[in-house]
Amino acid sequence: MPLNSVRLVAEIGCNHQGSLQTAKRMIDALAEAGVMEAKGQKRCLDAHPEWKDRIYTSRHAFGRTYYEHRKALELSILQHRELRNYAEEKGVKYFLSVWDKESCEEAWNADFRTLKIPSACITDMELLETARVIPDSGGELILSTGMSTKEEVDEAVRVANPTMLLVCTSAYPVEPCHVHMERLLTLRQRYPGRRYGVSGHWTGIMLDCMAVGYGAEMIERHFTLDRTWKGTDHAASIEPEDARQWVKAIRGCEAARGWGGLRVIECELKARAKLRPALVKEEV
Repeated sequence: MPLNSVRLVAEIGCNHQGSLQTAKRMIDALAEAGVMEAKGQKRCLDAHPEWKDRIYTSRHAFGRTYYEHRKALELSILQHRELRNYAEEKGVKYFLSVWDKESCEEAWNADFRTLKIPSACITDMELLETARVIPDSGGELILSTGMSTKEEVDEAVRVANPTMLLVCTSAYPVEPCHVHMERLLTLRQRYPGRRYGVSGHWTGIMLDCMAVGYGAEMIERHFTLDRTWKGTDHAASIEPEDARQWVKAIRGCEAARGWGGLRVIECELKARAKLRPALVKEEV
């Protein structure tokens, strides 16, 4: 994998609190930090009528029912297009997770050619079948594999034919002992010919560096302007200063990976001359 090839994706998700202006501020912060990809979420609320009667009593609720909660946080496809244009002006690629068949069609018709199916939707056959048009048309379809059985992932890969698979543990935040980064190797062996990465809900950036060592081609992290804000995703998110350190750490890990040859490295020559004088004399 060439240097600086690991794609760092900041998941804006619903951390914009339903505000387009806040979402733009998040894009500004990401561009300044050097994060070159960001992702939002799209739902068609009418595709989920069961939400209307689902009372939502979480301290993070933005409405009395889950439908009202999601409605308060949802951006329209026109707002997502505006945000995509704004991000592109800043040098940031912007794409979407789609949570139902209708949103997938809406995003595709709005010229989003990179889409992600989140872990929560991996068994939605209507969505998977609809999303198949993306890889079949030369686009990029990313599939997250959190909270899924081997059989569910097998079926999702068969139906949707994703171009990238992400290891994920759907806990917010997740403890290191539940990350199981070895699954990156499992994905490579079981579903060859694709690309692979991680969708991380842990805190800090130590495990992101570990993902580089395991060959992750994409690392996705939730992003927020303030972890203390109301909402379920903020606790597992990185803030602007974290994002700067994230980019620095990952690029450092890529540089350190280097090559596997056995020879004297140029930066060692001075120490070699000083610490092995007898050997150097013989060589001269």
